[in-house]
Amino acid sequence: MARERTYYDDGDAVTAPTGTRTTERVRTIAPGQIISLVVGAAFIVVGVIAIARAGLDGTLAEPVEEVMGYTHTAWLGIAEVAVGVILLLAGSTAAGRTLSVLMGTLIAIAGALVLAIPEDLPEELGLEESFGWPLLIAGIVVAVAAALMPAWRSHTVDTQPVDTRGH
Repeated sequence: MARERTYYDDGDAVTAPTGTRTTERVRTIAPGQIISLVVGAAFIVVGVIAIARAGLDGTLAEPVEEVMGYTHTAWLGIAEVAVGVILLLAGSTAAGRTLSVLMGTLIAIAGALVLAIPEDLPEELGLEESFGWPLLIAGIVVAVAAALMPAWRSHTVDTQPVDTRGH
């Protein structure tokens, strides 16, 4: 994230016709952002493939298609795209750290549920038990990276003279 501010100090126009312009730049990035972006993009790609294969023209619960070795329906594809978009938004700024932790935690919980009680989950999603592992791992990686990896900040200040006589 980059933020830029410009300040003008005109001084006294009679005695000091030349003022100063100060430009301050602050850039913040956190490694957890990059991980959220990558995982979010992966969710979107897998979801779009699932939607393309299963189609949106009939019931979203059928057909059940295989995507990257796991069964998917259009419903699951839509959910994956939604999760991916939220992760992309969270990863687009260091301020999205809390949202990344929340989303990572929810993804990990979803993975744990798929592993623990796959028979109790909605059939419309076409989930299979083994799909819980990538969800659990991705969720833990996103949550831990966002929570524990520090944000890096760079701060640059540039001051230049400015002619304030109105030329």
